Amino acid sequence: MAKAPVWSGVVTPDGKLELDSRNGFLGYVRTMAGKEIDLVITKRKYVRTNNQNRFWFGVVVPMFAEACGYAHHEHEAVHDELVRVLVGLKPDSNPTLQIRQSTTDLSTEQFNELIEQAQIFGAEKLGIVIPDPDKEWRTKREKARRAA
Repeated sequence: MAKAPVWSGVVTPDGKLELDSRNGFLGYVRTMAGKEIDLVITKRKYVRTNNQNRFWFGVVVPMFAEACGYAHHEHEAVHDELVRVLVGLKPDSNPTLQIRQSTTDLSTEQFNELIEQAQIFGAEKLGIVIPDPDKEWRTKREKARRAA
């Protein structure tokens, strides 16, 4: 079964829906004429950024690898175990061979939380101090939370 398209937009203060591609949306809706449908509206989820990804694989993972004595070619395994420990197992994993959750679907906020968890875990378990990715990082996040 093909995955349904996702339409982006914004809801104005007076409750009107403004779509980024109104004509495309209307064209798709016409293909549903005479069919029962479900309409779901969710708050847009911003997936992790390239900067977050670069910080994770360029700073966090290498610092853990070095602290544990792992070579560069073992960084992917270090990443895998960090995610398994800090994020957990995929809820619908086969019980015989469970796999960890993926970080690719984490929102920017969830990925920031992962970095924070890694900072705490590294300090408590290995005595390493992982710097913040940006001196303003926590301040920006708190402002964003208050605005939401």
